[in-house]
Amino acid sequence: MNPHPFRFGAAVALVPDGATLVETARRIERLGYSTVLVADGLWLPAPFGMLTAAATATSTLHVGTHVLATPLRAPAMVAQEADTLDLLSAHRFELGLGTGQYPATLGDAQRLGVPFGTRAERVARVGETITAVEEQFAAKDRQAPRMLVAGTGRTLVELAAQRADTLALPVPYDRSEDGLVAKVDELRAAVGAGFARLELATNILAVGDKAAPDWVPSHFRELPADSYGRLAGEPAEVADTLRRRRDRTDISYVTVPQWCIDDFAPVVELLAGQ
Repeated sequence: MNPHPFRFGAAVALVPDGATLVETARRIERLGYSTVLVADGLWLPAPFGMLTAAATATSTLHVGTHVLATPLRAPAMVAQEADTLDLLSAHRFELGLGTGQYPATLGDAQRLGVPFGTRAERVARVGETITAVEEQFAAKDRQAPRMLVAGTGRTLVELAAQRADTLALPVPYDRSEDGLVAKVDELRAAVGAGFARLELATNILAVGDKAAPDWVPSHFRELPADSYGRLAGEPAEVADTLRRRRDRTDISYVTVPQWCIDDFAPVVELLAGQ
């Protein structure tokens, strides 16, 4: 393996007002995170508006969708939004794409009156969206943003290996580190050489003993002690865990939810860029 340097993202989901979002984005930047991330869903604030506010309030922090549900938007619409946000952020935008989550995205698609599609159609939509974005930027002689694709299905991972920069691995959070390693090894063997160039990413749901908010589903709040989605110990111990995990899997991009931003910051300070 030829490991990528560590970088860290912080997801922001719910904020009471714009001022809180701006201050949160600035705090994320001060703490050394590389990226502020916003998810997609009709029950959440619209991601491009959130990210525009975060981008215009910061100077070095990258902003990214994590991830955009491609069944909900025409590829040309995503290309226009990506073009605009890339311009407003001074090229700090990173486009994260996925096929959507069942049943949440299915429900969103029904509310919007758009087809959810079969699994194959949704994977194809990710590719169509990447093409639309690349064509939009090429027409203006600008470099397309970094592309992240989220998923573990073989066809989607093969697409990521061919066309994306980063693969986010939504492996169930309650798996042990060995289980995570096994899944990465399985995908690496199935996809072949293209897999090696990808930056690999995972999300962490718990840092130390701090409980997740009540609105987080209980199966996410009650992770086993040995699950890869929970990081315990002093910052130096957590840093060692992530170094070992990168040695075993090549995972170098680690993202945390809003409630872990401050608790995880000492680890970011130890590892960012290494």
